[in-house]
Amino acid sequence: MTSAASELERHITRLHSNGRLRVWSLIITFFVDVVALRGGRVALCTLQDAMGLLHIEPGAVRTALSRLAGEGWVEREREGRLSFYKLTAEGQTKFDEPTRRIYASTADHWDGEWTVAVDAGDN
Repeated sequence: MTSAASELERHITRLHSNGRLRVWSLIITFFVDVVALRGGRVALCTLQDAMGLLHIEPGAVRTALSRLAGEGWVEREREGRLSFYKLTAEGQTKFDEPTRRIYASTADHWDGEWTVAVDAGDN
């Protein structure tokens, strides 16, 4: 195994060691960071393959997609025997502003001022 592959495997193991994995959260992240930026929809088998690289079972992906569809985050389109998923208009709207901030080409000009917040605790 290459050092890059072993490093990736270490991160995947750490991802799974933090308690119960929220598959729906990973799927939404994948939609926002990958799918929405490249056409907007993905075949179920492709999504299962991608999540499989993170050691997530296909059944867990289907269950998460079913719940996300029920909550209005994603919608399914059928083409013959294939299923494709995409973010709903509502799901996309929820991520438009954060996506613009994350992927903005230029940052706002910083005026050189800092704001520091200090938690004094219960004292």
